[in-house]
Amino acid sequence: MSVKVSEALHAFLHARKKPANADLIERWSIEMETQVNVAPGDGEPMAGKRSTWTNGINSWHNIRVPKNADSEPCWEDYILGYSFSEHAEGIGMTGWKWSSRRSLWCGFDFDTITSHAKGIGVSDEELKKVKDAACALPYVQVRKSTGGAGIHLYCYLDDEGVPTANHTEHAALARCLLGMMAAETGFDFASQLDACGHVMWVWHRKVSADNHGLEIIKPHAKVLSLTDLPTNWRDHIEVVKRRRSKVRINALTAEALDPFEALAASRKIISLDNSHKAQIAVLQRSHYTTLWIADHHLLQTHTKALDELLSSQEGKELGLIGVFQTISEGRDPGNPNCFLFPLPEGAWKVCRFSPGVTEAETWTQDGEGWTTCYFNRRPDLATACKTLGGVEDIDGGFVFRKSADAKRAAALLGQEFEVAQEHANRHTTLKAHKDGRLIVQVEREKSDPALLGWLDKKGKWTRIFDVKTEQKEDDAPWPERVGCDHSSR
Repeated sequence: MSVKVSEALHAFLHARKKPANADLIERWSIEMETQVNVAPGDGEPMAGKRSTWTNGINSWHNIRVPKNADSEPCWEDYILGYSFSEHAEGIGMTGWKWSSRRSLWCGFDFDTITSHAKGIGVSDEELKKVKDAACALPYVQVRKSTGGAGIHLYCYLDDEGVPTANHTEHAALARCLLGMMAAETGFDFASQLDACGHVMWVWHRKVSADNHGLEIIKPHAKVLSLTDLPTNWRDHIEVVKRRRSKVRINALTAEALDPFEALAASRKIISLDNSHKAQIAVLQRSHYTTLWIADHHLLQTHTKALDELLSSQEGKELGLIGVFQTISEGRDPGNPNCFLFPLPEGAWKVCRFSPGVTEAETWTQDGEGWTTCYFNRRPDLATACKTLGGVEDIDGGFVFRKSADAKRAAALLGQEFEVAQEHANRHTTLKAHKDGRLIVQVEREKSDPALLGWLDKKGKWTRIFDVKTEQKEDDAPWPERVGCDHSSR
């Protein structure tokens, strides 16, 4: 009896539907991008035909539905000339519905070293990290691989799916989802990846009751819609096509691309911690476009979004510290104007997109012309003092007309100090000691009584405090993160 490919596939898969793979097989139709791999068996490669074997009497071959998946997909059903029962080794899908050109899900294959050739795959310890990170995401389904030793991850999209013109765009969407998963967990999935947006087996000969292949470890609790996805997912198309090694940062001018690549490549990679992830989540809920760019390990957002976050109730609840100022009024929230590299303890180094652009007084120009500052970390002495109106003196110190303002600047550095009430309106200077500690000097009058704990030096009450006046970018976490009042900003 002559049977067409679509009919044979339907019958074959449904006859082999088990509890472990039933949900996957129910999603199959000939409208889904499908791969059938056959085993060579006792055959020999057939001359002039790719992935085709013959025993001299019969021939069998791999099948890919549709043809031209990377350009203009098409498929015409035909009579199958061999038996899947005898020759099929694995049947899988990518999650791309070629007939309507929409992505309905994306899958990711993480396998172990023991299931591949030497030097390929990930260790059991690394695999556990992948599984634990994925299990923390409500929209990720985690299941065993076909052999049971590795894991497969699935991200399902709603009934509408995401419009994707071809397999290349589907793979770009999958790559973007991987970056989204990394941003939400702080785990670098990409470094452990075996396949991205490619065929995921829904049936394979090596699946058995003993290895529990394809069994669900953790079900997904949520499906994703287009609005859940990063708006820049199409930027991954050029990477999938291998025209670029990393996604392009579109906000950068052509002249800034090479300097940016050098800057990003020179950065020490700091893994996202819980504070980073919480800040990203809040920023993504704002009306300012915020994107985590996994390829460059940085965050894109708007300086006004950072300004509003620091002074907001959510910022206080997150325990954010330090100062942040921007001259931007945030009139174009849909276009990010800065990128941020993570630093230890939930801090960030912030850079404006255009080198040399003018910003608030608390920003500086680095040696390459990038306009930079920091977010959620203690400021250095100059930044703290400029924020509260300190005027720089020729000796490097900062002079305040009132000690109250100097006290607030010192608090930004993490240091509290008290002066007598009668000294509140006296000029006060903050400066750095040669060893980096903080020196506080308050004007002294001749009639002043002795001030306990302060030295009388050259007409000033002087005291040194064990707090840093400079912050190094990759310092270890600060011993104490004292909150501060942002009302002066």
